[in-house]
Amino acid sequence: MTVLEDAEAALETGPLCDSCLGRLFAERSFGLANAERGRALRVTLALEADEPFEPSEDCWVCELESDRVDWWAEQAATAVRGYEFGTYQVGTKVPPLF
Repeated sequence: MTVLEDAEAALETGPLCDSCLGRLFAERSFGLANAERGRALRVTLALEADEPFEPSEDCWVCELESDRVDWWAEQAATAVRGYEFGTYQVGTKVPPLF
């Protein structure tokens, strides 16, 4: 399958934000963020199909939390304010769906 066929198949699973779509192809086009890669794939698919470009307004994978990375980083920084440490480790509990 080609990259575009893979992207089209991924979009057939349900609505995906640009970040989640781009993350599927993270091993390609170094220097691009996942959101940039996902938007490029979405634009290319629209051009190839000669259909209007429609950005995704929903995502069944991250539920649009990928758009809030800066907010989550600020929450983490606020939570450790007042503590001194030489190193740190961040962890998450990722649902099996991911």
